Amino acid sequence: MNLSEIITRTKDLVGEKGAEELFSSVLENLQAHRNNDLVGEKEAAAILGVTPGTLQVWRSTGRYAIPFIKVGRLVKYRRSVLESWIDSRTRVTGATE
Repeated sequence: MNLSEIITRTKDLVGEKGAEELFSSVLENLQAHRNNDLVGEKEAAAILGVTPGTLQVWRSTGRYAIPFIKVGRLVKYRRSVLESWIDSRTRVTGATE
């Protein structure tokens, strides 16, 4: 089923106004989930198992290119990016690349 079929079916089930409210609610929930993915510097450091100071050094020196978001003076990280970064560092041998 494609998107236009889902919209048509939803309109048939709940009416035009109900479909608009439903899709609006879904979009709000998606946006809220996206915002919940952001974590502060302390939580990001905890996820990585380092101190916030270590994370600051990595960020300022570029030692590890972990993408971050600036919100005014605050630094935020996406939890999903941190988890992907951890996965990318997983190795099966002790050899460095």
